[in-house]
Amino acid sequence: MNYFEFYPGDYLRDTTRLTLAEHGAYLRLLMAYYSDEQPLPAENDALFRIVSAQNSAEKQAVLKVADLFFPVTRDGVRRNGRADEEIAKASNRMDSKGERKSTEAERQQRYRDRRADMFTALARVGIVPKYNISMDELTSLVTQNVTSQTVTNVTPSRPSHTATRPQTPDPNKQQDQDLLGETSLPPPQKRFDDFWAVYPVKKGRAAAEAKWKARKLDAIADQIIADVKLRAATDRQWLEGFIPHGSTYVNGKGWEDAIEGIRPAPPAPGQAAATKPREYYQAPNLDATDPEVIAGPPIDKTKTAEIIRDLGRKLRV
Repeated sequence: MNYFEFYPGDYLRDTTRLTLAEHGAYLRLLMAYYSDEQPLPAENDALFRIVSAQNSAEKQAVLKVADLFFPVTRDGVRRNGRADEEIAKASNRMDSKGERKSTEAERQQRYRDRRADMFTALARVGIVPKYNISMDELTSLVTQNVTSQTVTNVTPSRPSHTATRPQTPDPNKQQDQDLLGETSLPPPQKRFDDFWAVYPVKKGRAAAEAKWKARKLDAIADQIIADVKLRAATDRQWLEGFIPHGSTYVNGKGWEDAIEGIRPAPPAPGQAAATKPREYYQAPNLDATDPEVIAGPPIDKTKTAEIIRDLGRKLRV
């Protein structure tokens, strides 16, 4: 044990008459007891080695606390009742904790596998849900879109033994049934080959396939393939030849990255960039003597002509 519960009140109550050397010997023996999780040897020399007792005073202290707190039992070893109880409690806690941890890990793995199977089932009927869809919504989609005919073709019948012996509900199976209801799912389909067939750079296949299987990407294969086709047609970097290896794309979840649009082509030498011409207001050429152009009261043509002639004479001067 690397840890044990220590109760100072109990310790001080039981060791009030010990000397300083005896306190040290007792604690060293107690630490060895908990560390090895087993009783102490009955031989005095073995006790001296455990405590590193060197002189006679130290050895006398070891023998006193050993006889007082670690008496020799019928099985020929020195035991401490309180230490045995604490070790047993700690062992039970660790076993229970390890069992709970193992059960929880198995439950989470079943949940992930079941979710991947549901994505695969929907993909086979042309439905690609969002990756973060809730389990309730996913279950509803499977119930609505995975037909009973498909389920019948792929789900083997199981013999029922309810008539021969009583059945005890399995909590793990019951949890799986709660996740999917009464709907059975078709077997998963391997889609990595479909992805690899459309990916432009055929490098790193082994690493890409291993990561594909580890992440169970068959469930979103259609989404990934559609992303590859879209990038190959519209992504600026891909069109310029900067395409990551297939393993890099899968490992980095490239389908979640933004697509960089195509930049406009630069103008040819000597040619100005095409820009939208500015729009200016241009007043029309109006004949001030034409009453049909300017609305308003009638214009006195004679007077207007005299004004124009007068302006002309002034300009010549």
